[in-house]
Amino acid sequence: VLSYEVGMKSSFFDRRLTLNAALFRSEYDNFQSASFLGVNFLVRNAEEVTTKGLEIDSTVVLTQWLQMNASATFLDAKSDRFTNGPCYFGKTPDNPADGTCLLDGEGLPSAPDLRVTLGAFGHWEIGRGELYARADGIWTDEMQTNTNLDPRSLQSSYSILSARLGWRNERVDVSAWIRNATDKNVTLVSATQTLFGAIDGGLQFFLNDPRLYGLTLRYQF
Repeated sequence: VLSYEVGMKSSFFDRRLTLNAALFRSEYDNFQSASFLGVNFLVRNAEEVTTKGLEIDSTVVLTQWLQMNASATFLDAKSDRFTNGPCYFGKTPDNPADGTCLLDGEGLPSAPDLRVTLGAFGHWEIGRGELYARADGIWTDEMQTNTNLDPRSLQSSYSILSARLGWRNERVDVSAWIRNATDKNVTLVSATQTLFGAIDGGLQFFLNDPRLYGLTLRYQF
């Protein structure tokens, strides 16, 4: 892989605002693409793959007790040359002899074009400690979740919300939290269901964690 990156780190208004950005480009030769076939993996090599994009992140201190942060990643990830790629069920192979497909110019799995995060953190002195709260949101553009680019494996855009509320001092930290508050189901990876998937077209889907919530207590001795 040959990688290039150029960026900046900056702060404004007596460091109440920070802004960082980076442009990147990576060029891969013989990029390994692993396809899950029910009980084993088959690794193929894409001759040429390029990933490029822009990353931006910032933090804003609004008051002495409240700050916000945001970030975004714009990504363009494609196989420039992939002559022996996997074929999804029902697609006619471009190379009948070995049953593979030509994936030149196709996007990579698990590589959304845009991903955005937004968070807020607040803290207030109460008694002999500090009350704190945090909320986070992540929005992800649609993405392919299967290395064979099966249209049935396209995950639509989604958002995940999480939050935490707690109290702490020098020795004690107790908090209540929730992750994936809206109980959103998201496919992270999909693959052929069994060894016979090439015959019956069966798929298996690996999902994100469901809604989780709980209490955490930490004590420093």
